[in-house]
Amino acid sequence: MRRLHKFKIPMTQNQVIANTILQQLGGGKFVAATGAKQLVAIENGLRFRIGRNGSKANMVRIVLKGDDTYLMQFIKIGNAANPYMILLRYANKGLSEAEYNAKVLAATEKAKKAAEPKVLQEYDGIYCDQLEELFRDYTKMNTRLF
Repeated sequence: MRRLHKFKIPMTQNQVIANTILQQLGGGKFVAATGAKQLVAIENGLRFRIGRNGSKANMVRIVLKGDDTYLMQFIKIGNAANPYMILLRYANKGLSEAEYNAKVLAATEKAKKAAEPKVLQEYDGIYCDQLEELFRDYTKMNTRLF
């Protein structure tokens, strides 16, 4: 039987920073307790989605700054409406073509605006030992299972 060799691929600088931030939040215990998902290494930071919590935020963005402090943002991203459903909403209403087009255009613009990210709260100058506590205080989510 032929053995496959495991090649170790070095992490990029952004991945190292993202991994460090995750460890400072609590690592795997944090992910398990909060249900954090879609963890992404971004430039000098980490971004992830969270489920229902005490705030309206559904995304968190943490960026390492040059002075060894962090910028922590709690973000709300709305759901984008299905364009087909917008068309169907006004299909059999007896509208003229101009009225139909105007209503569809207005509904589409409203759906686009709802899907844009909104920063609900931003904390600047946060130290690594404050990340977990700040997350817990803002979202009211437990960050540890025990």
